[in-house]
Amino acid sequence: MKTPICSILPYKSPSSQLLRLASGAGFALLTLGALCISGCSSGNSVKPQVGAITFTDANGIPLKTTPTSLTVGQGSYVDVTLTNDPQLLGADWSVVCGSAPPPGTPLPPGQPQDESCGTFTPAHTMSGPIPTYVTNGKGYIAFYVAPAAPPKQGIFTLYASATADHSRVATVTLTVGGNPISVGFAPTPPSTLQVGASAQFRVALNNDATNAGVTWSTVCGSTDCGFFGPVQTASGVATTYVAPAAVPTGGAVQVTATSIADPTKAVSATISITSAVTGMASGMVRSGQEPVSGSEVTLYAVTTRETAAQSAANNRNASAIVTTYTGPDGTFSIPYSYECPAPGTQMYLVATGGNAGGGTNPDLALMSALGACSSLGTSQSVVNEATTVATVYAFNGFMTDAKHVGSSGASPSAMATAFATVNDLVDPTTGLVRANTISGRGEVPRAKINTLANLLNSCARTAGSSQGDGSACDQLFHATNPGESPATQAKNTAQSVLLLVRNATGFSTRPNADITLYQLATSSEPYGPTIPAEPSDWTVAIQFPNGQGSPDLSSDKALAADTTNPTVDEAGNVWVRGDGKAVTEFVGGSSIAGGPKAMVSIAARSGRAQ
Repeated sequence: MKTPICSILPYKSPSSQLLRLASGAGFALLTLGALCISGCSSGNSVKPQVGAITFTDANGIPLKTTPTSLTVGQGSYVDVTLTNDPQLLGADWSVVCGSAPPPGTPLPPGQPQDESCGTFTPAHTMSGPIPTYVTNGKGYIAFYVAPAAPPKQGIFTLYASATADHSRVATVTLTVGGNPISVGFAPTPPSTLQVGASAQFRVALNNDATNAGVTWSTVCGSTDCGFFGPVQTASGVATTYVAPAAVPTGGAVQVTATSIADPTKAVSATISITSAVTGMASGMVRSGQEPVSGSEVTLYAVTTRETAAQSAANNRNASAIVTTYTGPDGTFSIPYSYECPAPGTQMYLVATGGNAGGGTNPDLALMSALGACSSLGTSQSVVNEATTVATVYAFNGFMTDAKHVGSSGASPSAMATAFATVNDLVDPTTGLVRANTISGRGEVPRAKINTLANLLNSCARTAGSSQGDGSACDQLFHATNPGESPATQAKNTAQSVLLLVRNATGFSTRPNADITLYQLATSSEPYGPTIPAEPSDWTVAIQFPNGQGSPDLSSDKALAADTTNPTVDEAGNVWVRGDGKAVTEFVGGSSIAGGPKAMVSIAARSGRAQ
């Protein structure tokens, strides 16, 4: 017997005509009313039935394999069939998880559902089953998308509730997680540290949805394995490691960064701890008179046609041999654990980052040329602004940036000549600008190189910059930018010198650049003597008053140059001979805008060619 369907009409006062009709058939009306009341009561006793939640494709066809978990942000279509839903009111979808806000928490304006546990589109579906005549499941299925971050406890429950009666539900519980967390050093820690030295470490974490970061720890054969501060860091945030005060048993420390969100994911590195006297080459990184602590010091080999085939030593021309870090006093020690690409390969140092007293400076990059790999021995080296100026000017024709010097076509003898030019300008063991070349014949432009060193110091002594913040580093990088776009300006001090030397005759897009550069140089003067006024150009030229060139340049080649026909040596230096015996060597002049002819003009203007 089918259940009667009744409507309960609003009560109205009966009219006289209705009363007369009722008096003739009162029993019949009473009987019909009793039946309706009985039928409605019987209908309310049957509740809507909610079938099991089914995972489907976009057309509503059930999946062959029912998922038991979803990753963060993953979506899936769901369907549910209702019976005893005579008005076809359908189902309402909701989700509950450990990350849901407390009941009654107001949602943001315009947000129809709490998204912390995922979302349904739409949040209401029709009863189903899906008719065979429809071409897709639109209106009958909902699309659920898991939350962007894993919920607490890692599970969530989907609810399909009958719209007619929310007490009638079907549920399914799934686990949710992010893609596996991965941890990696960025950059790789040094292979060696001196006792008591400090270094900054960073890690890059992938899929760390809550940005929980890592904890840092050490293991070694002694009780003192060094320490980290801070012990916990987020992805990309630096921590400072201080090596133990003495070489530990076994001579090494293992440092580990462990994911806080997933402790099964970690990355480790083994660092050899050496005493101060066991290094191959040692020295100090300084900014003016101040030590630079925590600076990354890397020994590089230049790339030539002799070494280019050795990919292990020359990775895309970035020939890193070994890396270490400076201690609190700016000192460093490079161990014997290196291999020369070839005995005569020219080597140089690059110091990046570190603190010169104004805070850790990511814009800091300093350089110093050392010489042939086989002759490094136990030499002491200073890396500072003066060595950087001399090195970049001499390397101008071979240099892409501080980490890329030379090329597969570069001549080994040409690189050796460039290194000899650096040593003519500065003493690598003291970091001081020379007054005369090593031969004693040439006069070094000491005041101009010191001024250029002071220019770099104005940035080096700070905590760096952000583009456009007006700081000393930002002003330096803007003034040495050869183009209009911020993308073409330097990112560190060494690169700013490289851009300056290549535009030493002036920046066409920066008419006031020379004024800015000179003002920056005079704002910080740890190096002296300096030039007394803004220069007309930023070329670096060695004077040979008696016409006697460097020992590496034949006299006939040097003297073949005149005021109209300069000579370029294999290192890219431009030689100009005046009317008398005087010869001028423009360091790295062939790569300066305008080329050798511009150097002739400068020599004539300054009287060097007279």
